[in-house]
Amino acid sequence: MEKHDGSERQLLAALGPLLSMLTVGLTLGFNTVQLIQLTSVANESGTEVRITSEGEAHLLFSASSFPMLLGCLLSAILAETVGRRRSLMTIYPVSLIGWASIGLARDISSIAIGRAIHGLAAGLFTPLAPLYIGEIADPRSRSVFLALIDAAIVFGLLIVDHLHAYYLHWRMIVRVCSAVTCLVSLATLASRESPVWLMNRDRAGALRQWIYLGGWESGMDEYRDASRRNARDGTRMSRLGYLLSSKRFLYPLLVSNVSFFVYRFSGLNLVADHAVPRLVETFNMDDARSATLIVLGLRSITSVLACHLITKYERKSLIFNSGSGIAFSLFVLWLTTHFDLRSLWLKDISLLVYFVSLGIGLSPVPWILTGELFSGKLRSFGIGLVLALSYLCYIVDTIVQPELVARIKVQGVYVIYSLLVIVGVALLDRVLFEARRNEALPRIGEMFDDEFEDSGNIETI
Repeated sequence: MEKHDGSERQLLAALGPLLSMLTVGLTLGFNTVQLIQLTSVANESGTEVRITSEGEAHLLFSASSFPMLLGCLLSAILAETVGRRRSLMTIYPVSLIGWASIGLARDISSIAIGRAIHGLAAGLFTPLAPLYIGEIADPRSRSVFLALIDAAIVFGLLIVDHLHAYYLHWRMIVRVCSAVTCLVSLATLASRESPVWLMNRDRAGALRQWIYLGGWESGMDEYRDASRRNARDGTRMSRLGYLLSSKRFLYPLLVSNVSFFVYRFSGLNLVADHAVPRLVETFNMDDARSATLIVLGLRSITSVLACHLITKYERKSLIFNSGSGIAFSLFVLWLTTHFDLRSLWLKDISLLVYFVSLGIGLSPVPWILTGELFSGKLRSFGIGLVLALSYLCYIVDTIVQPELVARIKVQGVYVIYSLLVIVGVALLDRVLFEARRNEALPRIGEMFDDEFEDSGNIETI
């Protein structure tokens, strides 16, 4: 029997879910760019669609945001019903229908319908990536693959803003995004169905998939371990009440939600809005498009750097260093704004520290925790619930932040964000356990069982 470590095959299998997150980035980036263009005074064509009221802007924002939240919840049902790979193949046509609906729209209502469809598709895609990658990746490469989810989203944002920087009309951007979606959908053909799903559903082929993805020895070990686990847990793990109240579900739910909460309320939108005019002033740019491109380029670099750092340092270290850098940057921004300091270099350095700190810790680590910590029959439901709540935090932050700025000014909002980051990082530092790097996914789940915890198999870093 041919021996291989499975890394290449696992990466090939993970390309489909990873590139689906690229389309999520395209969706998020396009939603912002389209709103900018539809409200632009440069749009003078009488036949072109325009936003004429604040209510229409709110309609378009809601039409794309809330279906994403709903999609995360529905994704768990879809993934458990038809499987991980087949779910991906089912969602791509939905996404393309959404893009086509937007591209052909002739009024705001039609655009809202299209945004709702492709927003739903983005929400359906989102839980599948950490769900699938966590199940097929080797423990040695799993964290890197999960960190690539964040990089894929940022690259999607970068693509759309790059097109926007070249003054492409939003209808042309729709065509490009549709073409990219078609191309990346082909990567799903290289994916294999998750052996964990096959085993949980008593489907044939689980052993074959494990051997294909991890090699003969590793695949046989995974299969034997899963068989013993299913036989041991059978009756107990079939009770829904026990599952929902067990540490195996509640602990990952707590940790993942806190990590995403800290990320969503770390002030990213506010700092980005502050950074763009600062870059325009520092580098004498003509408009804000190039400045936005620089910010996203920096985020792209740090997201790739995080994939390397995650192999060298523990999650708690990355979260602590990232949170410390963000809190420091927000404090400096508050200082320069509150006292009206004119030092450009101080503001520029604080902005640089902020985006680097965010990219190496609080941005990728929540995806890693979500993909690694959940296990068992409620794994897909837990991941879908966490990411739905993450999108809810995103919506709340987007709506509430302008109101807070109007009421307590920007420096007051900096203080609020810095306090949320400090409290959130402190809580994660208190409750987060580190799984050993070579720990298989089911063993991570078993760490939260009372009897396993009592045996001393949890490492606290």
